[in-house]
Amino acid sequence: PGSVSLPALTKVPAPGPVADDPAHPADISAAAETAAGPDVAVGPDGTATAVWSSRGGGGFNVFARRIGPDGTPEAVRQLSLSGQDALAPQVAVAPDGTATVVWTRSEGADFRIQARRITPGGSPEAAILTLSNIGQDALAPQVDLAADGEATVVWQRFDGFNYLAQARRIDPGGVLSGPAQRLSEPGRNAVEPQVAVAPDGIATVVWSRFDGSDSIVQSRRVDALGGLGAIESLSGSGESAIHPQVAAGAEGAATVVWTRFDGADWIVQGQRIDPTGVRQGGVAELSAAGSDAVEPELAIDREGAATVVWARLAGNDSSVQARRLDPAGSPVGAPVTLSPSGDAADPRLAVAPEGAATVLWSRFDGSSWRVQRRDFHASGTLGVVETLSAAGRSAGGPALAWGDDGTLAMSWKRTNRGGEVIQAKTVPLPDAPPPPPPPPTDPPAGGSASGGGGGGHSATDDPRVNEGRHERLQIGGVDVRLEATCDRACLGAGGPVRLLEADLLAGLLSPRLLELRDDLGEQRLRDGVRHEGELCGRGSGANRRRGEQRSDCERDTEKDRARRRHEGSCVCHDG
Repeated sequence: PGSVSLPALTKVPAPGPVADDPAHPADISAAAETAAGPDVAVGPDGTATAVWSSRGGGGFNVFARRIGPDGTPEAVRQLSLSGQDALAPQVAVAPDGTATVVWTRSEGADFRIQARRITPGGSPEAAILTLSNIGQDALAPQVDLAADGEATVVWQRFDGFNYLAQARRIDPGGVLSGPAQRLSEPGRNAVEPQVAVAPDGIATVVWSRFDGSDSIVQSRRVDALGGLGAIESLSGSGESAIHPQVAAGAEGAATVVWTRFDGADWIVQGQRIDPTGVRQGGVAELSAAGSDAVEPELAIDREGAATVVWARLAGNDSSVQARRLDPAGSPVGAPVTLSPSGDAADPRLAVAPEGAATVLWSRFDGSSWRVQRRDFHASGTLGVVETLSAAGRSAGGPALAWGDDGTLAMSWKRTNRGGEVIQAKTVPLPDAPPPPPPPPTDPPAGGSASGGGGGGHSATDDPRVNEGRHERLQIGGVDVRLEATCDRACLGAGGPVRLLEADLLAGLLSPRLLELRDDLGEQRLRDGVRHEGELCGRGSGANRRRGEQRSDCERDTEKDRARRRHEGSCVCHDG
């Protein structure tokens, strides 16, 4: 095939007009003739910002609405000026809570890229910034932020002959940084630009460019000062590759995915780019041959592993599938089908702080399209399918984001009242339960205990008591056993407990344990026992999320844990 575009491959039809029906509690916009979008991002305190474009009795305008950490929506704010159509908004939120929203707006003869910021308090800044030059159409803006809040915005702009990928930055103070930069080579169409910015400010931009015979996925890096790297062709020649997507990890590496025609089917492929900009390994094929795989999306967790999702077309049905790439860019396992049987398409995803991927899609239930959710955990375990949109009307165009605080925000559009309405749902991180009370303890016989050769001290004077393989402590009336062979501490019948300052702040253990931890470490070194510098065990529950228990605790290899189980020493476990 020649120059192609993804919309020709999708199966989700636009919902038709319907009769009036009542408002729904999930509605965050007024009913409109047509709604486009939405997009959503979450700030550091769990406040979600949803943006969309809708038309009601006039032109299209861009709107925003914030949803507080407790799920309470704030007022709807119009961001674009009335009088001309404003479309395709995208949003990103900085670590200080400032949101940057970008869109494309008609100025009569041309479409231009504009941006407006929303303060952490929720007020739109006065200035609307115009990023693209006058004279030709600029479309399809995308935005991502560096750790300091600087925004990198990319789009495609017609130069009179072809579309070119361009970029411009907005500094942390909201001021445009220099002129727009051309990223792709002139002479051929470069479309579908996407951007991902690493914490250090280095942006990786990708697009699909027609080379005269086929569409090739290309990339280019923009350093923190605006310097441009070389253009790299990522997909192979000979067949077309389209719909590139990119995400950057915390360490600066980027992962790019796309779908490429192999002569018989469209196959989802991926490539990892290391923090220095060098491609790591070869191109990985993620979807199976035999049918088309389209609409790839991806997100990266804090460890650098990527989760990729796509829609797979098989006969008259489509399904949503997923596969993970490890931090080195190698595929993990086989593709996993996430959606139930029947047509499902338009997948989107975001990764939670603890590493699980949350995936949304739109699925036909026999009478209408409904937005559904499913979690895909790093272990490969699948959560249950949750249907988010109500029955009876079609819904699609899902968007979602996880906040660093553990808040999940999801949004979509749904037909309603003869038009379309934007809906949203947020899921705040639940409050941590209070710490469990210490278990009852049996006082030692005679009211005192002596430790092997250490003299006769009471438990309150010297809480360590030699019990063979263990050291038993009594601190504040709490019985604590320190396992001398495997860096563990056991609190009564409550199982292993990690000795962290968070536990001390919660009042679970005495500060005396910090001294005991150091003393025990010195004793182990004298005894020739391996010491890892910390006592590791299952979290108290009040201070640790369940998803963190294994990652923090089970740092040994499977071989080490199996050996310890065989030797009878204590090991961490799920609980």
